[in-house]
Amino acid sequence: MIQPLRFLCSEPSAAERRHTGPVTGLAIIGTRLISAGQDQRILNFEPLPKGPLQFKGPELRATAPFTDLQVVVGDELTKVVIVAACRDNDIRLWEVQNVTGGRTAAESSLVGHSGPVCSVDAKQTFVLSASMDCTARVWDLQARSEVIAAGHPREVSRALFFPRSTLCATQCKDSATRVWDLRQSVHKPSYVIQELGHAHGPGSIAINENGFLATGH
Repeated sequence: MIQPLRFLCSEPSAAERRHTGPVTGLAIIGTRLISAGQDQRILNFEPLPKGPLQFKGPELRATAPFTDLQVVVGDELTKVVIVAACRDNDIRLWEVQNVTGGRTAAESSLVGHSGPVCSVDAKQTFVLSASMDCTARVWDLQARSEVIAAGHPREVSRALFFPRSTLCATQCKDSATRVWDLRQSVHKPSYVIQELGHAHGPGSIAINENGFLATGH
């Protein structure tokens, strides 16, 4: 029997911190809602699904507006790694850990892109990034270093991992979606889906848990 959807509406109390501009990234971890915004802040709220949401911290800040957000969960939800893209060339990492009396956040960066980072995706200990420098790159979170870089003819607006595989998909501003097998080659994609009849520009891609890929322009 299919259970009916139940919609709940929660928003931060007027007395709590909130974003002062558009929200550009969201993640739900257990009872926590983590949000990134164009106001250069990442905020943590609890509890879900009961409201109103309350700011629990920490508040994380960058020097440029955020464009995307992903979270890698550690053991027993006591530690998470927040991966964020901003309108600059670096990928921000915060290792947030529960401690007595609150949470601590250790910040680091993944440096290597020569253009602004448009999106990030995370799987286990790896991060996939898309950038205006015409590359998509895979990073090792443990080594804090770049693993591979896949070149594109134009800027890359979006990149996503396929679940349980070495495949990833990228969407480029030449209106093509490329599927790469990272075991085989980072110089030539396995498949190219060309969206004909569309103006050059960014589109959208989505991949579900069964590995189905959807594209749109």
